[in-house]
Amino acid sequence: MFDSLIHLNFNNLQLKDDLLFIDSAIENYQSLIDLATPSSEIVILDSLQNGIEQISKQLAQYHNLESIQIVSHGQAGSVQFGNSQLNLDTLDFYDEQIKNWGNALSEKGDILFYGCNVAIDQDGKDLIQELSDITGADIAASKDLTGNSALGGNWDLEIQTGKIESARVFPPEVTEVFEGILHSDDALIDEADATHVAITNGSWFDPNTWQNGKLPTDGAQVLIPEGIRVNYTQESNNRLYTLRVDGTLNFSSKSNTKMLVDTLFVASEGKLFIGNLNNPIQANKTAQIIFTSDKAIDTQWDTEQLSRGLISQGKVQIYGADKLDFVALKKDVLAGERELILNLPTGTNTPQGWQVGDQLVLGGTSYNNKGSDRDNSRFQDEVLTITAIDGNKISFTNNDIAAGDNQLLRFDHKRPDGYKNRLNLYVANTTRNVSFETENGDSVPVNHRGHVMFMHNPNVVVQNAGFYNLGRTDKNKLIDDPSQNVDGTKGSGTNPRGRYSLHFHRTGADDWNGSAAIAKGNAVVGSPGWGIAHHDSHVNIEYNVVFDVVGTGIAAEAGNEIGTWRNNITIKTTGDDSYRPDLEPSSKRVNRFDFGFNGEGYWVQGAGQIDIVDNIAISAESAGIVHYGGGDGGQQVRDAQTIAVKNLPSQYQSLAKGTGDESVIDVSAVPLRKLSGFESYNSRMGMNFWATLKNLDNQLEIDGATASSKPPAHNFHSQVKDFKVWNNRSAGVSFIYASQVDLKNGLIVGNRLNPKGKGIVGNSGSMNNNFANLYIDGFEYGLQIPFDQDQSRNNSSITNVTFAHNIQNFNTRKFNDGTPTGYSSYFEIVNSKFNIVENNTSPTAKFTHKTLGGFAVQFDASDSFDTDSSEKNLDGKGIVSYGWDFDNDGRIDKFGRQVGHYFNSAGDKNITLTVWDNQGATQTLTQTINLVSQAYENLIVDGNFNSSNDTKDFSSAAANQGWSLADNWTRNSQIGNGGAATVSKNMVKGIGQSVFDEGMRRGNQTLTMNIKNTEGNNNLNQLTVTVWGVNGEFRNSAWDIQGPQQVGTLPMKRKQLLQKTVGGDSFDWKNFSWDLNFGNGYEFIVFQANSKGIDPNKGDILAIDNISIK
Repeated sequence: MFDSLIHLNFNNLQLKDDLLFIDSAIENYQSLIDLATPSSEIVILDSLQNGIEQISKQLAQYHNLESIQIVSHGQAGSVQFGNSQLNLDTLDFYDEQIKNWGNALSEKGDILFYGCNVAIDQDGKDLIQELSDITGADIAASKDLTGNSALGGNWDLEIQTGKIESARVFPPEVTEVFEGILHSDDALIDEADATHVAITNGSWFDPNTWQNGKLPTDGAQVLIPEGIRVNYTQESNNRLYTLRVDGTLNFSSKSNTKMLVDTLFVASEGKLFIGNLNNPIQANKTAQIIFTSDKAIDTQWDTEQLSRGLISQGKVQIYGADKLDFVALKKDVLAGERELILNLPTGTNTPQGWQVGDQLVLGGTSYNNKGSDRDNSRFQDEVLTITAIDGNKISFTNNDIAAGDNQLLRFDHKRPDGYKNRLNLYVANTTRNVSFETENGDSVPVNHRGHVMFMHNPNVVVQNAGFYNLGRTDKNKLIDDPSQNVDGTKGSGTNPRGRYSLHFHRTGADDWNGSAAIAKGNAVVGSPGWGIAHHDSHVNIEYNVVFDVVGTGIAAEAGNEIGTWRNNITIKTTGDDSYRPDLEPSSKRVNRFDFGFNGEGYWVQGAGQIDIVDNIAISAESAGIVHYGGGDGGQQVRDAQTIAVKNLPSQYQSLAKGTGDESVIDVSAVPLRKLSGFESYNSRMGMNFWATLKNLDNQLEIDGATASSKPPAHNFHSQVKDFKVWNNRSAGVSFIYASQVDLKNGLIVGNRLNPKGKGIVGNSGSMNNNFANLYIDGFEYGLQIPFDQDQSRNNSSITNVTFAHNIQNFNTRKFNDGTPTGYSSYFEIVNSKFNIVENNTSPTAKFTHKTLGGFAVQFDASDSFDTDSSEKNLDGKGIVSYGWDFDNDGRIDKFGRQVGHYFNSAGDKNITLTVWDNQGATQTLTQTINLVSQAYENLIVDGNFNSSNDTKDFSSAAANQGWSLADNWTRNSQIGNGGAATVSKNMVKGIGQSVFDEGMRRGNQTLTMNIKNTEGNNNLNQLTVTVWGVNGEFRNSAWDIQGPQQVGTLPMKRKQLLQKTVGGDSFDWKNFSWDLNFGNGYEFIVFQANSKGIDPNKGDILAIDNISIK
């Protein structure tokens, strides 16, 4: 115990800007003292005394501190100060003391709380807001683990009530030097409640191991204290109530073991061992942990409903016997057949680890909308029990045949004709000899079931274990958390989130190169919610089998997850039938951050910084895999707003450039890290990309990225490679508000005999998607062409794509109101093949041309048409693509309905246009034009100010839209040549416009304009005229003459072509003329005129008119 507070660096009070309090209860707190910056005075709190009173007493001596920073243990909604806690329940008691904390701070002073999970929930956020209201200070606290990065911690204070301006007192290396984690012991199970306490190392079944020689029996509340190791070596039917492990619990690998328990809690210092890497549970032995379910959870004791299951904050190692998790069949099988022939891995003659009695699941290949999930007749998956193994031949009984001959298959399992050697059928083994399950799990109420959660510690290995009939979160229902929901509504706790079969919960997602939890070779069967949850964690999830779960098979929950998903298989994922409405931004699901409910094989939230490689999804009610970027509503309730840039691949390290804090980036603005080798069949869709890099005009910043002061802007694309999606009843691949996603090397296969659905489908908010080396076969529509808003930089393309057996190879997309968009203007078709239906009429190619000036020519193919197209009355008149050959070499030089080209010389030019219709049929037209150099027309739109179509946007996104007028400029139709622009306020702002010119204007040009200037009293009127040539997208400011600015990482180069300033004397519509040199041309031309010193209230007048560049 301390006699008094310990002060360091305190010679005279108020010599330091920052006052740092460190609770002495923190193990190894001396390392924090050594790390603290010299600008801070340090006070060590006595952990055995009231810490709030200690802090208050100390702060009474201070004024004008820049910050109060406190390091102590924390938990959700609560901070530990010595032997006192500060939370919403105690805040009123300490109100007067805490109010005085604000008196010690400067006007802009901050209070920073370093402690785990303080602001992780709504109670925590409410706590820091009330502290801010009481003290008048801006408050910052953490929503995750604070401490060593290897333990999943960091020292970021993610939740803030205002702008934190004070400097942190710890350097970045604190995440490595400090070895602990700042979390309170928020265990469900109080040590003091124990009825049976282990007192020495030994066997669970030896009375000498236990206090008073009393073995745990029915209803026991068991404690294994720190430093004690207990070996569990037998099967027991005693029904334990609780078991808290602060020491070590070790299950024997050489004998059958069984434990029945309501709640098993492993504390942060505890260890749970069930086998190990070198000595797993032997294949002929079993280890069973059964969660009792005979009564409801005691919500008086457990208000958060976290109990009933395995909840671990400690070190866990689980190793069952290894086995072949799933394997392809050697051939198709039909209803009535009695054996499966496996296509075993090279070098094996029998499936590793498979035994008679094991449960198998054979994925279905057909969908029956009148079938039942209960007997697997909807997706036609088959649940089988092995009766004999003969090499690669498996005999079985069929679990879904209740009477009669049950040693046969019920359904056909077939691949499409023509693809027998390119596609696989899969069977998975769901039996493991280490098991966690709910007692009578298939019949008890959902809220009686157990769950498994590994939290706050990455030191977890779960290998070759089974998780059966677990999980309480029901993804067929809206999330309803205890106390309060994330949308601010009152929670009743009828459906808490996060109670899943196998859940990695906030184990730390701070460092890609740090420690990862491991889930390998496991089986998850039967859950009302997700199978495997990967939440704010670094986890490697590999070779797992998930069968018969609701919502999603494997889910990344927060959006900042890192790690690997490799060689997993999900079969039969069902869910909410309200597919589109429940994902609309205004829906209750979105605003409660309640996703992954439709029956997806895999749900990838947010940044998608997981290596997703060679995974399989079968019989998904929704899509085999969904990436939901998080920029399409609900941003205010996102679990993770940002991801650390250091966790991105090297090519993405610049993504946060220009966003303010460049160490993090909004989770919705990141391309997928890796998605390759994916297979999906017998689902609604193979893959679905929703709000992946959502950017509705595909220009400048990414839409929906709200987590930084400036949204990110980049042109990186997500790359989806080497995939196979087939027999998916709605679409092969879907894009909803998804841009900059490329598909490469894929099979998208429907039904040749009865084509339905769409190969690739999307809405009008998806653009700039490219498709290469694909085979699209057997659909009503092969590809819905991405929208481009008639802008060439938004274009999409196909390269080396084969279309076969589709009723129509191309189709238009639709606006949100259901009306079709017409075909895009700049879609590119390169080296692609089409199986064209009989009786198709080829399109008709037509074009006109217009000389723009010099050797620049504008070509227009808008008159081309397709007479038998259902889209002939829409934009494009049924023409899908337009390809131009300008140099007569037989190769297409440019794509687009309207394109410009600059020739090197005058004379006759043979121009060839090729157009494609919706079947891929083409017609080619060659015309000879005689090019004669001409003077350019005026570049400036509405140079005489006769129009009224103005914009406030000075960026490249406003190109060709006319004038951008700042607040101090207005149109005046009573002056000039039918109108002019005049300065109306004394502000330093400008007027201008950007023109998308595509390099057509070259060489010497002349800028002319008329200016009226009337000087009032001071003769200070100024007008500065600038012209820029720009290649690339840009922002521009009306406030100054700095010119176009780069946005994010978008490439941009600029050159100032002119800057002239006029004024000082009065003149009436004086004509000014300046020479310009456009060289070889620019993508954009920017004209801007900025006023300075003009005060209309003092008689100043400045107006401009008749502006021309030609």
